[in-house]
Amino acid sequence: MTSGDRAELARLVGVAETALADALARTAGPSARLEAAMRHAVNAGGKRLRPVLCLAAAAAIDPGADARRAAAALELVHTYSLIHDDLPCMDNADLRRGKPTVHRAFDEAAAVLAGDALLALAFELTAEHPAETARDLTRVLARASGPAHLVGGQMEDTLGLLGPASAERLDAIQRGKTAAMIAASLEMGAVAARAGDGARAAFREAGLSLGVAFQIADDLLDLQGDASVVGKPTGADAARGKLTYHGLHGVEAARAKVRELTGTCRARLRATGGRTAFLEALADSLIDRRN
Repeated sequence: MTSGDRAELARLVGVAETALADALARTAGPSARLEAAMRHAVNAGGKRLRPVLCLAAAAAIDPGADARRAAAALELVHTYSLIHDDLPCMDNADLRRGKPTVHRAFDEAAAVLAGDALLALAFELTAEHPAETARDLTRVLARASGPAHLVGGQMEDTLGLLGPASAERLDAIQRGKTAAMIAASLEMGAVAARAGDGARAAFREAGLSLGVAFQIADDLLDLQGDASVVGKPTGADAARGKLTYHGLHGVEAARAKVRELTGTCRARLRATGGRTAFLEALADSLIDRRN
């Protein structure tokens, strides 16, 4: 990425952080412990990739479009999924982004309920748009995060190598668990900018390629990354028998696949007809991930 791209990334992350702070300001209720658990998860850091993609896609179509609530909704759903992913009944992780996971910092009940609350808050945000936009944002987010994609992919991922170790099953897991939400991020930005059906479809297809590339890169980090840089323990995938691209095809093939998919992503981004130079640079940066 160029210095200009990095500056734009920092700006969009700042917009996303403000939108998330505004969303969390709504969480006052009878349980201070629940609110604290929600904030612990959301404020643990991270790249804010999904809201950045949403904001950048909207700006690529219409620089004046307001995609802040849609961007925040995406990150809230992503955070809820991480909270539940980390639970002892799933990945049993002690750290997330270098900090104690919610069930370690609080307890399992607080973690489950914090995830539930973030999911509900996300759909409150998508509903607060003009009727047609609210409908489309809610539909895209609900489908991406539901049984057909995110939750279904998580279910299959928990089975690991207990299920068939096939390329077809791995593709379904990666498209469901990771890529669907990446695709939704780009498409929701397009929806917020009132893009046409063709542009929405191209953004969605770009996101699917980018999402699978991101997941393969993440799995490679678990295999070869430095835990002090990644921010969570590495080697967990192998320990629990996770089905991965490099496990099926080898490390070099996995790296090549990341490069191929980012190329496909760039082509589909250009097909949107929007100003996608920043998004293309961001996709390229996933090829050489370190954290």
